[in-house]
Amino acid sequence: MTIDKDSANRHPPPRYESNMGEEKERTASPAYPYIYYRVYTMDGAVPSKTAPNPQDPFIGRMAVTSVPPPHNVATLQRCLASAEGFSDIEGRGERTTLFESPVALSQMPSKTSLELRGRDRDIHGGTQANALVLKVIDDLTAAEAAAVESIDRSQYSVCGPFLYYPVYYHLYTRVGEDTSTLSFDANQPAIGCIERSHIAPPFTPASIRRCIAKAERKPVYAYFSAVYADIMAQKPLHDHMPIRAEVGVTEGDPIVLVQPERKKGLFNRQVELKAALVRLVFTTGHPRVLERRPEPVPAMNPTRASGYGS
Repeated sequence: MTIDKDSANRHPPPRYESNMGEEKERTASPAYPYIYYRVYTMDGAVPSKTAPNPQDPFIGRMAVTSVPPPHNVATLQRCLASAEGFSDIEGRGERTTLFESPVALSQMPSKTSLELRGRDRDIHGGTQANALVLKVIDDLTAAEAAAVESIDRSQYSVCGPFLYYPVYYHLYTRVGEDTSTLSFDANQPAIGCIERSHIAPPFTPASIRRCIAKAERKPVYAYFSAVYADIMAQKPLHDHMPIRAEVGVTEGDPIVLVQPERKKGLFNRQVELKAALVRLVFTTGHPRVLERRPEPVPAMNPTRASGYGS
């Protein structure tokens, strides 16, 4: 029997409808071809290296096809961290975590499956409005810190429109009001304001004061300042206690930050030790600075301490 090759080419083998449906499902382009995300260090939001829009540098994006399987939190987190230049450091484990949004109260478990190629508008990071959050949970290396330090922080100013809502705060020293560098009212120079999305999740006193300290360029508030829910509060908030969304959202009822006590000589406050460690990291390039507060130094006998500094 002779086979007509031209006829065979003109009439390919039949393809059953069920198989065709499965093939279309496998080869169809995703409705949302990009994953949008925001980048945070412990000090707050930083511009993304993959931002497609210079007018909105805090939103980065990655093509869905750039993410290898399996599509879960661990895989995507690793890809985003690599794109942003936050490489792994031997012996330190994972340096980043992933959150569903800037207002999320907890990170996403690493084994959670992600739907990256679906057609649902609420897909993980499918649009800028529901961008994911990549957070660097470790202190930065010297090179990384230098890159972040070079970023223009003027975008912290209260100019709106706000992505979520503003966070108003009132700065105090131990003996009175401080002056905010982000003050927007000449009659209330101690009150500043930043966009909620600039604060690294989760929304806790620890993350609030580090972001405000960075925005204000006042390191004294970063680690040991007391954070109060409002001016009438009798006790400061616990460092890792989630703060209600409505706290600090109005100018008349701001969050309150009070500087730690300052003492001279051998009685220097703990924040100076922390600052010294940070300077050591920046100058030597050693990557690790513990986020945990150092244990209080036992008080010395004043009679024995006399003559050692002032």
